[in-house]
Amino acid sequence: MGNLVNLNISENNVELINDSAFFGLSLDKLLLNSNKLTQLWRSSFRGVQRIAYLDFSSNEISRIETGAFDSFNEFIFVLDLTRNKLTKLQYGMVRELKSLQVLRLAHNEIDEVVNTAMKDLTNLQELDIGKNKFTVIDAKDFVGPLNSLKLFSLQCNTLERFVNFNFDKDIFISMNLTISNVLSRSVNVSWPYAKGGQLYWSVTIKCVDSNKCPFDSQPNYLPAYRESYVIDNLLPISQYYVCVNPEFANSNVRVEQCLFIITSEEVITSTKSPSTEVNSLAASDASFPRTIFCAILSMIYFILTCFC
Repeated sequence: MGNLVNLNISENNVELINDSAFFGLSLDKLLLNSNKLTQLWRSSFRGVQRIAYLDFSSNEISRIETGAFDSFNEFIFVLDLTRNKLTKLQYGMVRELKSLQVLRLAHNEIDEVVNTAMKDLTNLQELDIGKNKFTVIDAKDFVGPLNSLKLFSLQCNTLERFVNFNFDKDIFISMNLTISNVLSRSVNVSWPYAKGGQLYWSVTIKCVDSNKCPFDSQPNYLPAYRESYVIDNLLPISQYYVCVNPEFANSNVRVEQCLFIITSEEVITSTKSPSTEVNSLAASDASFPRTIFCAILSMIYFILTCFC
């Protein structure tokens, strides 16, 4: 297999990788996605010379043995562990991966990055930890890649705090807003990244259903010290895409904090006569299919946009 460059073993119901299964191989890509792997053992990769792109996405991996990739750690550039069952990111899982440029960990069950887990990832440029269980992201847990990261995705986590980050270089970060007290015509939003070097906040609100509100609101600006904001003048039972983003002196530092919001139904006290109420109910029934259709379209829009 001296001329083998790419090895695709995806979608083969693989449950276990035997010891030294790839001994002596030097590969551009090893694709083991969409199998039934539950653990990655160091012995499985004994004797590997080089694998630049490793794809373990869509398995059931819950454990990676310490030093699993030690035999070729200088030659891994992309490691994809999307859609697995990891719960913590520990140092031994990615130790000495100093050449790693892309790490994808989205769609797992991770709620913690152990303090020194990423200290060796000094060349990491893209980190995706979206769709996990993080509530707090602290810069001290990302010491290794902080100076090299260009893309940091945290979408679809229930983040409450994003702290101790000071940006002095080009980077793009995306995460969700936090919402509370959703009413028919207003909603209260707060944001994980609150205390930093921003000059001010830029607020944008886009209505998903253009038939209800064809014109999006103009951007609103808030002073840098604000940590929450009440958005009003909304329409009942409507879906909005809301962003509250910090603006920095360096325009190449971009932090997006966005979320889809669906307002509640408005409660109206009726004083109509019985005959009027019957007519209103009939009109409501007539418009019901259209309401359902619009709701389905909004949901499809949400799935395609957020990929959650």
